[in-house]
Amino acid sequence: MTPGLFAAGSLVFILAFTDLGTPLVFNYTRVVAVQIFHRVEQALEDPTGYAMVLLVMALSVAVFWASKRWAERWQVQTIPRAAGETGERSLPLPITALVTASILLVTFFAILPNIAVLLNALADRWFMTILPNRWTLRYFQQLLVYPLAATSIRNSLLYSLASALLDILLGLAIAYIVVRRKAPLPQWLDGAAMLPLAIPGIVVAFGYVGAFANTPLDPRQNPVLLLIIAYAIRRLPYMVRACYAGLQQVSETLEEASLNLGASPFWTFVKVTLPQIIPHLIAGGIMAFAFAMLEVSDSLILAFDQRYFPITKAIYALSNRLEGGVQMASAMGVLGMLVLAVSMAISTRLVGRRMGEVFRM
Repeated sequence: MTPGLFAAGSLVFILAFTDLGTPLVFNYTRVVAVQIFHRVEQALEDPTGYAMVLLVMALSVAVFWASKRWAERWQVQTIPRAAGETGERSLPLPITALVTASILLVTFFAILPNIAVLLNALADRWFMTILPNRWTLRYFQQLLVYPLAATSIRNSLLYSLASALLDILLGLAIAYIVVRRKAPLPQWLDGAAMLPLAIPGIVVAFGYVGAFANTPLDPRQNPVLLLIIAYAIRRLPYMVRACYAGLQQVSETLEEASLNLGASPFWTFVKVTLPQIIPHLIAGGIMAFAFAMLEVSDSLILAFDQRYFPITKAIYALSNRLEGGVQMASAMGVLGMLVLAVSMAISTRLVGRRMGEVFRM
């Protein structure tokens, strides 16, 4: 289990090291992600931000590469058991109770922030009590009429849908080349598609600000296209994995039979291969859409003008507003949690027990 634990720990380290939203909400500035965020406005005059971005990118890629190499080097296989031999045994009742209580405790602390966000969104008055003194749905209703909230929801739906469609096209093309066409360097192409897992969003967004400043794509003027591209790049690995898993489960003999009967490669793909992997495409696209809706780093850095704020940038802006801002930000957070929960449920339903393939690296 050690290689898998190290790989998971490496991803947790990268995500925590480059997390921008949490320290910003806590108003804690002594982390590198916040320091980079505060240098976006001076990106063209002060090169310090680029130095920090380069450091973050080098460290993230090094950790990701080390974890991947270790996992590949130390692959092990279990010894097959004899028929009828399960190797399982029941734990004593006290140990079972202790394990169950530990799992429930960890789960409770994991979902406690989500519970707090939900209670805060429903609280009309909450002072010095465990639960709110009065309840209300006013802040959810304001999401549809308050200009910043309504605009950000519409923007996020547009950005996320466009990025998900782009991910489907790119992910399907990359997976098909790797699995079916046997590209000269399939491992290189597959590794390049997985690279966004190692490169943090804050690095991509800061690079876009510097690369496209004073051009027609300058995010200070209109960040829509760059936000869509950034969202798509960040979620491309999940789409590639979903398409990869689907193509591996499609028998090549059916495609060969279609080709032998005179069908072109294009129509063979459209009529034979594509219908069999549609559940994987939909599942991967839904997950790409949901995670794009909740993307933090790209949204905070690339969206300068309030007219183009996505949901996460609007949450940050509302959290700094005194009169009801925190409650409205919490209501938008609940909306984001619902989108993610529904997306996970639909994707699991479509892919079933193979849902893990979408996240396999």
